[in-house]
Amino acid sequence: MSLTGQEYRNRQILLTKVKNFWIKGVLEKSLHNQVPIELGLEERPDAVANPWSVILDTGDSSSQPLPDGT
Repeated sequence: MSLTGQEYRNRQILLTKVKNFWIKGVLEKSLHNQVPIELGLEERPDAVANPWSVILDTGDSSSQPLPDGT
């Protein structure tokens, strides 16, 4: 599909507006990598039903803390 000259200009204007608003105005000013939150994750193998458990015995399903940085 080829664009007419006006369609191309309109597309460029829209892309520039999206970049200025979302990229420069929102995402560049977001808190990403600014305020890390410690989530305290732990392994919970029993949290989701395992369809293979009928066929395969998975053993111990108790929760175990994950190492820091995981």
